[in-house]
Amino acid sequence: MSNTIAAEQIDQAAPVLDLRPVFRQAASSAWVVTATGEAGPVGFTAISVNSVSMDPPIVSFNVSGGSSSLATLGRTRRVAIHLLDRQQEPTARRFAGPRQQRFVDDGSWGYAADGLPCLAGVSARLTADISDLVPAGDSFVVLAEVSAARHAPNSGPLVHHAGSYRA
Repeated sequence: MSNTIAAEQIDQAAPVLDLRPVFRQAASSAWVVTATGEAGPVGFTAISVNSVSMDPPIVSFNVSGGSSSLATLGRTRRVAIHLLDRQQEPTARRFAGPRQQRFVDDGSWGYAADGLPCLAGVSARLTADISDLVPAGDSFVVLAEVSAARHAPNSGPLVHHAGSYRA
């Protein structure tokens, strides 16, 4: 028996350069990245947060080159990265939507002692210093060294898969 995958098992009609259908099949945790800018807080939903190194503790995430938060990340070089709890689909959608609706005064966020926006009810929160913003096509890969990490031991993450959120 061969371990070779038959060519007919792979969708030959799929465009070679469009990776979106491929990555829609992968489940990813939903995160919100926040920072404090000159004009107030900024933030966005990210499904690309990854552990890069344990020593030193480094994470990565991607941000679109057209993101309204990119300039602030480049200036402040400090972020809070929130792993959303399974009940926080509305938060994920809010931070993926129009920027003027992200930081509404509804008690769901506040400023932490470190000066960064802090979301309530999350599964985990990392505080990190951005060490590099690497241009990568139409996006940037952000590398950040984690200086603090907190987590809620009995919570479960919100997951993004096939264009929708799942608990």
